[in-house]
Amino acid sequence: MKIIHFSDLHASLPPEDFSAFFDKRVVGFFNHVFRRQFQHNLDFLKKSVDFIITKKPDVVVCTGDFTTTGQPSEFRQVIEILKPIIEDGNIEFFAVPGNHDAYVKNSTCSEALQLAIKNINSSHCQLTDMPFSICVEDTDFLLLNECRPTNIFMSSGYLQDKDISVFNKWLDTDIKHSKVVVGHFPLLHKYSKFDFRHRIYGHESICKALEEKQVDLSLCGHIHKKYTNLDIDGRGEICSGSLTRFSYLSEISFDPGFKNFYHQFIKINLN
Repeated sequence: MKIIHFSDLHASLPPEDFSAFFDKRVVGFFNHVFRRQFQHNLDFLKKSVDFIITKKPDVVVCTGDFTTTGQPSEFRQVIEILKPIIEDGNIEFFAVPGNHDAYVKNSTCSEALQLAIKNINSSHCQLTDMPFSICVEDTDFLLLNECRPTNIFMSSGYLQDKDISVFNKWLDTDIKHSKVVVGHFPLLHKYSKFDFRHRIYGHESICKALEEKQVDLSLCGHIHKKYTNLDIDGRGEICSGSLTRFSYLSEISFDPGFKNFYHQFIKINLN
């Protein structure tokens, strides 16, 4: 099996309606004007889509932050670019939201997020179905929704008791299959006391399962610089970083015969 993983696209467009100037979206917009527009380039995503279609992986995973402020126009912009993968009948495409996708409680933005997740996941599951498990060949994927709207100062995520309950049941089924957790936030990352605004909460039991090798892989984003935390068999955590900022895809191959994962980062060039 071959998996290609990317994250943190941060498509950004001006506020769509007047209400955006009275909620968190205005913060995201000014962040884009003064910072993100100089850092993120959607041309890397367009080039990556071409690469993925040529590479023909079994599974493609995006771990969220499709948008900057969760506006419908931002989702539409990304969905249009991703359409060749979505419509490819030979590729399983899984996605989970990031904190920037669930940016505000605005109903129009919330509906746009739900529609985007449904479209990308090829109707396998909707946002409200998560945590959702799906099996491809001998590998079980658990898709987590760690992101809900937060106040203007926070970019954190959290797992609820029901999420952990579903995780525990998933852990006890198909024990011969490899298990991959897909979420936006790093689970094994060592958060400092100064990271309280940007970290995930309620994830301790999943971390323990990863450390005890009950779960083989955690695929995540959120932190824009790529990193791996893997053992000699390729098990652990892979953060693919921000594709549109640092231009890297993550490629994972799994050999069920040897039960090993093989990983490499692939740099996308615009030339």
